[in-house]
Amino acid sequence: MKNIEVDMHTHSVYSDGFLAPKDLAKKMKIERGLKACVLTDHDVYHGLPEFFSAAKEVGLDVITGMEITSFHKKTNVHILAYGFNQKRKYYLEDFIHNHWRMHNERARVILQKYAITGLMSATVDEVKKAIPCPGPYLDKNKI
Repeated sequence: MKNIEVDMHTHSVYSDGFLAPKDLAKKMKIERGLKACVLTDHDVYHGLPEFFSAAKEVGLDVITGMEITSFHKKTNVHILAYGFNQKRKYYLEDFIHNHWRMHNERARVILQKYAITGLMSATVDEVKKAIPCPGPYLDKNKI
């Protein structure tokens, strides 16, 4: 098996990953020995500044990335986007605002179903405090 030097599809705690962006960048360089890596969180770019900063510290090459949720014939489809200008994020926010709304609505529906079945009872605010993701999900201002 060939050594992999680039990973073009990774996630942090800003979507469904387990590591903070800085820890992900360090792991990709130090533990996996990669030359380059792209953070492609679902419908959110908020982890990129932290990821870029940590990547620079460890000598990991990076470009901007995001995994954008879409739908085709009622099927959830993910599109990987690369190389956008993160300094002009207001364009991105206009583009993915509805995605944030969709994620927020999905979270509310899931919490309602859990409450109805008796599995658990939690408010959106309680869940928001419990998750490590400081992105737009579960944010009343992004609804």
